[in-house]
Amino acid sequence: MSEVMTVRGFVATDPRLKKLENGTDATDFRLACGERWFDREKNEWVDGQTNWFSVTAYRELAKNSVSSIKKGEKVIVVGRLKVRTFTREDSTVGTYVGLEAQSIGHDLTWASSAVIHKSYPPKSSNDTTQASSPESAGAAEEGNSITAEEELCADADQQFEAEDTDDRELAMR
Repeated sequence: MSEVMTVRGFVATDPRLKKLENGTDATDFRLACGERWFDREKNEWVDGQTNWFSVTAYRELAKNSVSSIKKGEKVIVVGRLKVRTFTREDSTVGTYVGLEAQSIGHDLTWASSAVIHKSYPPKSSNDTTQASSPESAGAAEEGNSITAEEELCADADQQFEAEDTDDRELAMR
């Protein structure tokens, strides 16, 4: 089975970074997803069944997960569902339920989060792309490459500042 699904839950084990034989970074952790509801008759919270998933992530997602999430945090994971049966040494049959993560993030229902963008090495010297804004030119000189999204955000910030200045000037008249 290989269905893409979204799961919300608690990180039950700290993610650990490891290198696979082919050199790829990987991490895994356990995710507990339980249902909970308020029973008005008993006037108390009731815990339902907990489903457990083994979450695996690779490459940059693995490295970012290890540095970003910790045991006990509430996260949202989007990934491919992997369900497999296996036979233990004592001949009993078990079931592995896992998610091969495509995206992992904090559940902002319960906390706020701040994004720290990673800097990547500059593109190769035969790259002919020119910096199109002063911000991207400065970043290129410093050895940081700017993504299209960062450039759009910088443009939006400049537009917002210009509109804000126009609004202040109108208010003073």
